[in-house]
This record gives sequence, structure tokens and C-alpha cells, in this order.
Amino acid sequence: MTFNAKFKFLNRESKPNYKDPSKTDYYVLFMEGASTESFLCTPDIYSLFANVAFGEEVDLVFDYNPRFRSIRFRDIA
Repeated sequence: MTFNAKFKFLNRESKPNYKDPSKTDYYVLFMEGASTESFLCTPDIYSLFANVAFGEEVDLVFDYNPRFRSIRFRDIA
């Protein structure tokens, strides 16, 4: 099941994977109200945020898996 949500962009970060330092993990940080949320993403999605300004509102696409009760950040709408 796919759904959209609006967040304000804060920052993006890449850092070495904690299990395998030769790999890189990509994160994007957002704010909604007084809460912040960091999402793991692919390098392609990470690069989409290179030109997004701090505090700019973005519409994000998520994929919800009810079997595992997990949410995956998929794309920008």
C-alpha cells in the first residue's frame, strides 16, 4: 500500500554502514511539526535532495507493508 505525506526538509547525510564500513548508508532528515524523522534511502533518492532548500516542504511517497508493519521511503511526489 502506497501513501503520501508532507514534511519539511532539514538535511541529508551519508555515512559508512555500521556492519560493513566499505558500504555507504544514505539518510534524509525531515521535520513534521515538532518531530523529526530520518529515513534511510537509496543513492538516487539521496541525490534528488541536493537542490532542495532547508525548510522547503516536500511531498514524499511511502510504501507500507502490513505483514511486517514496515514503512519504506520510496520517492518524491
